[in-house]
Amino acid sequence: MLRPRPDSDRLHRTSPHGARACFVAVALVTVVSVFAAPVSASEPPYYKADVGASLGYLHRSVKGGSSVNPLGASYDAAFAQTAHLAIPIFSWMRIGLFFQNAYHGVNIPQGALEPTGSEIDKGTLRAYSIGGRIQPTLAVTRRLSLHLFLGASWGRLSMPRMKVSTSSRSYELPQRTGVFVEVPVGFGAAFEIIPHWLAVTFDSTLAPNMAQSGSLFEQTQFIDSTGKMDHTQPFPQLNLTWAQMFGLSVLL
Repeated sequence: MLRPRPDSDRLHRTSPHGARACFVAVALVTVVSVFAAPVSASEPPYYKADVGASLGYLHRSVKGGSSVNPLGASYDAAFAQTAHLAIPIFSWMRIGLFFQNAYHGVNIPQGALEPTGSEIDKGTLRAYSIGGRIQPTLAVTRRLSLHLFLGASWGRLSMPRMKVSTSSRSYELPQRTGVFVEVPVGFGAAFEIIPHWLAVTFDSTLAPNMAQSGSLFEQTQFIDSTGKMDHTQPFPQLNLTWAQMFGLSVLL
């Protein structure tokens, strides 16, 4: 007749599994406490400055209508580069400066500038801006933070000389420039891949254009190969700038 095993035997048999479960639980608690523990709102920043650079997609839309865009032209999306410096003034607030640069192709519909079939060497439009912003920041964990931002920037546009050739004449348009003011708003995140030293960042920005002026947005006079004086239509005015940027930040 078989007798049941004593309870002590059962405990002895299951204790290795229980030990492994306890070890896993302790390890998970340790990782969570170190990696994902929230940061107190009163905890001062552990770094003095955040210096970084980012790359990404940038699109500038233009205003429509024949009065502001008689050519019906547009600007291509561009691969943009940004550099920034941010300084924490409170645990929840950063202030910073940034510089952004991009080169845009220019689309001019066939026949808008000269008859279809004309040769137009137009180059690319360079756009850069310098600005500042305030950045409320929420530390979700010890390594992950989310932020909003509001800023203001001044920028410059530069269009190189354009050479135009038709069946009846040729001419060259001088370099034209413009300046603009934008108000960038948006949100982003930062994750420290090396704690207290290096972070990956993401920013999504929408920047309404508030003002613009310059020869780029005005009619331009020229003298063609026949000696005749003529003028060309202005380039389109800016409307909104939209950017998605990914980068790295060094915490100093």
